[in-house]
Amino acid sequence: KFVILHAGVIGHSHNVEIIVDIAKYLEQEEDIIFVIIDRGSKKQIIKERIRMYQLKNCKMIPYQPENIVADMFAAADIAIITLKSEIANVSIPSRVYNFMAAGSPLLCACSRESELNTLVLKYKNGRCYDNNIEGMAEFIKTIKNSNKTLNQYRNNSLKASRNYTSENAKLHLNYYE
Repeated sequence: KFVILHAGVIGHSHNVEIIVDIAKYLEQEEDIIFVIIDRGSKKQIIKERIRMYQLKNCKMIPYQPENIVADMFAAADIAIITLKSEIANVSIPSRVYNFMAAGSPLLCACSRESELNTLVLKYKNGRCYDNNIEGMAEFIKTIKNSNKTLNQYRNNSLKASRNYTSENAKLHLNYYE
């Protein structure tokens, strides 16, 4: 299976419902599965939406210990990140950096005006869409059907992650001391 993973908090600042909508749009693609780790205030809403659509290609799994989550990041073909426009200009979810370190292409449901979009454009390691379900679905299918494209995004994520290490953070802290 081609795995699309959401492994962040599913709270009110994240439009996680769109993941279920994309899964619904792609439900005929039997080799694609969406995995959502169910941690956060909206988990019941998401579970109900999956049940309502009767989706077989979208699964919620319980929150996992960090060492298992790291393996899940590495196993994902695409990482999906959602961010509501109200906070898109002031926040990049911390999981983005973990996904990049795992070499995951990023599929982002967020504003094109967001800092997350700026990061993705800079490193060419994914795409951001303003809640465009069809566009996101086509991005998934494009990557799934092209190993060359998949590997290019993976390599770009890995390269980008080298700019966000603890050593780099120390350099920034030292600059301000």
